[in-house]
Amino acid sequence: MLLLLVLLLAGGYAGRLLFVGLRGSAPARALERCSAVYEREAPAGPQPDPRRSAAALARLQECTADVQREMDIFVVAGAAVTLALGLLLMRLLPLLLARRAGPLVPAPPGWSDLAAEAARELGLRRAPEVLRGGLRLREAFAYAHHGRARIVLPPGAAGLPSEQRMALIRHETAHVAAGDITLAWLTRGVRWAVLAVLAVPLLHDLVSVLPSAGGAPSLSSLPGILPGLVWELFSSPFYFDYGLRAVLLLGTAAVVAAALLRRREYEADLRSVHGRPPGALQALLTHRADSSARWWRRPFALHPAPARRLAAVRRPDLVLRSSVTGAAAVGLLVGMFLPALAAALPQGPHRLLPWGDQLHTAAVPAGLALAVAWGVPLWTGILAGRAAGRPPGTRRLLLALPAGLLLGLLAQLWATGLIRTTGPFGLWSTLVTVPVAVAGAAGCSLVLARLRAGGRTAGRLTRRDRLVATAVNLALFTGAFWAGLDTALHVHIFGDSPAGGGWTTWWNGYNAAAMFTGRETVIAAALAVLAFLAWRWSVRTAPGDASTAPGCGLGGAFLPFLPVAVVPAVCGAAIGAIAARWALPAAERAGGSGPADGLLDLWVITSAGVACLVTLVLLTGSTGLATAVAAAPPACLLVSLAVWVGHLAAWSQPWGALYALSVRPLSLLALILLTVGLPLASLSARRGPVRRAVALRMAPALSLVIAASLTAVVQRSPELAFAYLNALDDG
Repeated sequence: MLLLLVLLLAGGYAGRLLFVGLRGSAPARALERCSAVYEREAPAGPQPDPRRSAAALARLQECTADVQREMDIFVVAGAAVTLALGLLLMRLLPLLLARRAGPLVPAPPGWSDLAAEAARELGLRRAPEVLRGGLRLREAFAYAHHGRARIVLPPGAAGLPSEQRMALIRHETAHVAAGDITLAWLTRGVRWAVLAVLAVPLLHDLVSVLPSAGGAPSLSSLPGILPGLVWELFSSPFYFDYGLRAVLLLGTAAVVAAALLRRREYEADLRSVHGRPPGALQALLTHRADSSARWWRRPFALHPAPARRLAAVRRPDLVLRSSVTGAAAVGLLVGMFLPALAAALPQGPHRLLPWGDQLHTAAVPAGLALAVAWGVPLWTGILAGRAAGRPPGTRRLLLALPAGLLLGLLAQLWATGLIRTTGPFGLWSTLVTVPVAVAGAAGCSLVLARLRAGGRTAGRLTRRDRLVATAVNLALFTGAFWAGLDTALHVHIFGDSPAGGGWTTWWNGYNAAAMFTGRETVIAAALAVLAFLAWRWSVRTAPGDASTAPGCGLGGAFLPFLPVAVVPAVCGAAIGAIAARWALPAAERAGGSGPADGLLDLWVITSAGVACLVTLVLLTGSTGLATAVAAAPPACLLVSLAVWVGHLAAWSQPWGALYALSVRPLSLLALILLTVGLPLASLSARRGPVRRAVALRMAPALSLVIAASLTAVVQRSPELAFAYLNALDDG
């Protein structure tokens, strides 16, 4: 589904290019006039009037609405034409293949009986029609014709033993039962359709430069000037970039579609032998010639080699678990999907989410795509007990996802022509912030899955397990996209300010993205829910003998110690931050205006959560990241309450102050967890017994010292403490 969406959005981009080609420079001139009006009406200065700013922005959106609406029509039309042409090809391509495999004749009656039996056992209401192909056919295949599935067999199938005949029919019927026919042929149809649609803007530009006769292009001169026109077209930087990105998109689509079809072959094999002895299928695969292609053709192969299919039947967990290549492909597709969807979505007053623009709206389906395609399979492997301890290649899985995402952001079609201006995604800094945040979310997902696995026995996942895995990963990856996009935007804003430059640009952008975007409430609420789940799972995991849950990635004998250490770590961090805040005088801010003490309080509150994180990681390795999700938010809330009570007499709006002191530090803590999630999840979990007495002494002492030290650094470092306020004063 994700691949199809990427291809349809590519068709939408072709429609956008056609709009530019048909309308010429008129839309650009209209947008320039609107920008001039906005610059004239927008207030200037370090603290502009918010009402005038909102009015100027509304005027800009109203001015550009007509151009944007017309462009959106072309984008939707491009995607719709791609889909319609893909649906048409979905019907035509299997008919062409059947014609090449012909002449098709009905198979002997015995084959129909086998198909009827397989359809009944696999849950199909109507048995497929079985046909026999011509001498050129080597592989059986299935397709739909007038609403009924057809299975076409090669002539050599007649010489198979009866058990292997049944195995062959059950395999093809399993494809029909799983809906693979529609998926496979629709993917092929849309791939060919997008190739045709992407060529339309090029053809339009070629026709527009032809000599005209009587007001219409003269095609008689086309053969003579066509080579020169094509060379001139693709020698332009824009269309050269467009061609490279289109080739990469189509190549990626071919590789991903082939990988998906190969995986469907494995799943059809397993489905066909479910509840039956696999001997017949194994014998069928054993006697087939190995069809392994050369190394450069293997990524495009539609069928796995018989040896790999045989290995999948014998050991499904070795083939169907998450792979590095699959993780990179998912990241690549999402990297192409996110900016394309953001560019195609409505903006301004017609935006879909109240707390963000079209980029943040697009982050929700992109996060859902990562949750379903990457997070749920990872949780399935861990919760089902397929991997003991750390699964092989876990670090590579964590690195492959952001690496593929980075490549997708660079290569996505909607960035054509932007590579030398503002970057492939509007801002170059997104190439750092977005992959780092997604990598951190992947690390948090891994450790939370291990924490969840510690309190349950290995086995098949329930519907509730899948729902929880989807929800947790959706929150993590959507928050990662929001955090990465907001950080890049604010780094750019502070970098352009007069006080910008150096480390303060990133520090200010980091703080603004975490606490002053208007989305901190949603992020803090999501972190609170994750903290509740992590706390519940850690408490459920801890009781009992450690030997009853080996290999869950939680550290064996560490299980009874877990809840005993977490609570003292929370208390120690809260006490250390509060004591240092009131005992140490804060640095004086020279000049300027702004809530200096309030900003210090936000950082002090966050330091308690960071102290819990560092303490638990030092004690338990990567497991500490999971337990810190449970422990750090309560520590922050305890310090928030203490700070609020300490200033209770000075608050003009006490409940608003309590809300800000509770929400903004949690949002900053969430951004910190996403930043350090990958390196901390890559650590080894502590193994071996840990005495409770030692844990009870070390956890509160460590967290108290770390929290007090962080608070002291914040309060006694004027450059660190007031860099954000100084940048605001300087505009």
